[in-house]
Amino acid sequence: MSASFIDAVKLLVGETIQMAREINQKQNRLTLSMFRSGAIGTSTAFATKERCMRAYSIITLVAVIIAGVGLKLALFGASPAEAVPSLQTSSLDVFQMQQNARDLPELKFRDMTFVFTSD
Repeated sequence: MSASFIDAVKLLVGETIQMAREINQKQNRLTLSMFRSGAIGTSTAFATKERCMRAYSIITLVAVIIAGVGLKLALFGASPAEAVPSLQTSSLDVFQMQQNARDLPELKFRDMTFVFTSD
């Protein structure tokens, strides 16, 4: 698992939480101003707060699901293709290979394995 993937997930979750907080603050300001003006009662104010918290929960749930799917793909990639057995079996004929190996080029080198310098 790469560090860039982890950083991307942290960034996504952080942005999601920040966006939900901003929405919550806007909802609270609007509800508070409407409540002070007398346009709504206390039950409507609580309903708006509940909707905001529900939206926050849904956004967090979606971020966790996306992070989980990305983590699954990173850790458990696609399975390798299964080997298909060949219909025709083949084997090596060693004797025939030795018969065909008559005029192969050879490399000659000077073997100095057990030659020591006289110091």
